[in-house]
Amino acid sequence: IRSVRAGAVMSPHHVRTPLQVKRNETVTLVFRKGTLTMETVGRALGEGAIGDRVSVINTSSRKRVTGRIIGEGLVEVTP
Repeated sequence: IRSVRAGAVMSPHHVRTPLQVKRNETVTLVFRKGTLTMETVGRALGEGAIGDRVSVINTSSRKRVTGRIIGEGLVEVTP
């Protein structure tokens, strides 16, 4: 949160897109290929808004993957 004094001109760095994924949050990893969709659970290593890339630990395989945030708590991983 940032304070801006009354009458000040707002610039893009004063506004932030709402976070959809927070650090250490449990997220759903989504993998799509054609008509096949698979989902698993992961733990976010960073935070971000829709469209941002974030690293996640796949809790099943313990592997680190990187994906794009597509919704609240949703990270799409591409092959």
